[in-house]
Amino acid sequence: MSAVFFDAHGFQLYSFSLPDVDEQALWTWGLASSLWKGWLVEGIRTGLAYRLDHARGERWLALLRPERLEDTRVTDTTVRLVWAPNRHGLAFGLEFRVWPKEAPGLLAWRLYVHHRGTQPIRLERWVLAEVGPWKPDSPGILGRIVGLPKRFTQRTAAPEPPPPGAVRLHDSPAPLGFYAHSWSSWGEVRTYWETQRERQRIRWIDRLTPSRYVPGAPLTGRTNQFWADFFGILLDTQHQRGLLAGFLSQIRYFGGVQAFLHHLHPALRILALGDGARLEPGGDARSDWAVLFMFDLSKPHGLDPYLRLAAAIAGRQIPEGPPSSPSVGWNSWFAFYRSLDQGTLNQNLDQAVRWRQQGLPLEIFHIDEGYSEEPARWDVDRRRFPKGLRDVAHHIRARGFIPGIWQAPLLWVGWLPRRYRDMALRCRGWERPCFAFWGWNTWVWGLDPTHPRVIKRAVQWALDAAQKGFRFLKLDFLSAGALDGKRHRSDLSRAQSMRSFLRHVVRRFRDESGPAAHVAMGSVPLGSALGLADMVRVGPDVAPTWEPHPPYRWLRRLVRDHPDAPSVRNALRNGMMRSFFHGIWWENDPDAIPDALPETLWRTWLTWVSLAGGAWFLSADLKSLSPQRLRWLMRFSPPLGQRPWVVDLWERYPPRRVRLDLDGPIGRW
Repeated sequence: MSAVFFDAHGFQLYSFSLPDVDEQALWTWGLASSLWKGWLVEGIRTGLAYRLDHARGERWLALLRPERLEDTRVTDTTVRLVWAPNRHGLAFGLEFRVWPKEAPGLLAWRLYVHHRGTQPIRLERWVLAEVGPWKPDSPGILGRIVGLPKRFTQRTAAPEPPPPGAVRLHDSPAPLGFYAHSWSSWGEVRTYWETQRERQRIRWIDRLTPSRYVPGAPLTGRTNQFWADFFGILLDTQHQRGLLAGFLSQIRYFGGVQAFLHHLHPALRILALGDGARLEPGGDARSDWAVLFMFDLSKPHGLDPYLRLAAAIAGRQIPEGPPSSPSVGWNSWFAFYRSLDQGTLNQNLDQAVRWRQQGLPLEIFHIDEGYSEEPARWDVDRRRFPKGLRDVAHHIRARGFIPGIWQAPLLWVGWLPRRYRDMALRCRGWERPCFAFWGWNTWVWGLDPTHPRVIKRAVQWALDAAQKGFRFLKLDFLSAGALDGKRHRSDLSRAQSMRSFLRHVVRRFRDESGPAAHVAMGSVPLGSALGLADMVRVGPDVAPTWEPHPPYRWLRRLVRDHPDAPSVRNALRNGMMRSFFHGIWWENDPDAIPDALPETLWRTWLTWVSLAGGAWFLSADLKSLSPQRLRWLMRFSPPLGQRPWVVDLWERYPPRRVRLDLDGPIGRW
């Protein structure tokens, strides 16, 4: 066993060698903590799966070997280890780091690779951690991911006693749960328990909706095996302990955590998807920070140290002091869909002015999808808006409101003309455009965020919106640009492509709009939005029914239990499961408050949106809103803007209890 590192900060980080399946020595590392008695993770294996670019079928899994370890560099908060190149010239480095002041109890690490060989390689998977016994697969989880021979990846079931390598949250074993986070803002977030199976995209109807999991995720369908995008949490509710595993950011690669739940022998894998990004000789690559963080499930907002550190790494400035006022406004979508016109907009503006004088403080007037002749295009239907969008923004601003507009720069709706097909993501092996989902009663395609024409088009849209006077910009359906397809730039991963694209668009909009700029994102990979968006949707669309209820009777039975379909139930559950993001990563957007909801559902949804502390948008024809509902809106305005505590978030799914601590003239209550 090597020396112990970070002992002064409450950790014991150490390394030792274990035999591999082919009897070769593996370099593994372990972690214990004096802050949490009984917590132990040891026998962690780390490596990189890649393929040689000149030999398409030749794929390799390079795990770290003790005999190649060359150098160890140590400071008070970091440990850096360096390995000699392997047979293909790949020299690895592994860096560990702690933040004792910002996030006590959190350990992060990342893997580096410097290519000193002569042949380009394609990055397949960053294996940041593989620990604990796994049920046997054929040919193994990693084998099915990267096509490795069975002998390289076979993991046998745990014998008695289990092999070295274990995950333990407490000295006394207890039944475990797993909080499984989803990839995009629409995807279902839920908690699983032992003996359950994860919900997967197995029905044909799922193929027509935006992806719930990152494309390429290692989904097995096996009992007790679950996948979480970005991060997941092992839950020991008996001892009130949670172990967060995952990443601090997804700036470089999408990825997540795979967990095997067993009260005696749980197991974890932390994987980042390389997407086949090309690494040239002489080039360097590195993963995002992977992380392990232990926290107390019984404490309100116990995830805050992790959330704040992740926000800082992504470049987000968290405002100090009391929570800022949430965004409050009006949204056109549920009230008018694609029928809004200038006359109707002016009538609603005049009504909003009168209501503002009565105490309903609407600030933003957001024109959602429906202003253009064709969906997801940056033009205007002159029959409904004869003077164009500049005049629309002028009318909104003249009445004292902030103009807002909707754009979907990575979508192409309907027939894709031949002259634009090079702008679309291309399915691997087929060279045809990648299908994103079914919407607007037609096919919807994803565009390539690395293509110069797509970038130029999106930046021009954002600049044009700012120049016309819009200061609130919503970018929607962004996950369509992160599908698993061929891109114009093969040296970038999907996460790098999305990050670069969004940074270009958001920066140009902010530069043109000034300090009043406000950027919202929807249906977006959450790792791509962190640090760039002011507001992010945290669930699917709301709808006028509790359960999904499409207009076609034959479709209702298929989608009734669908976790991502628009409904009050799905939007409410996801909003509660992601409530802790609000105020740290961004302002949570639960969705608008539609006037079309039945009375009981309307009051339920209004109550949750007001308690959630995030964006508060009313979607109604204001001139026909009933006086009774207006009185309800007055009772809940202005929104408090504080983050709630979902008391039973870690105990059951769906959670049912929400607590909001307030200060007033009578004190704290």
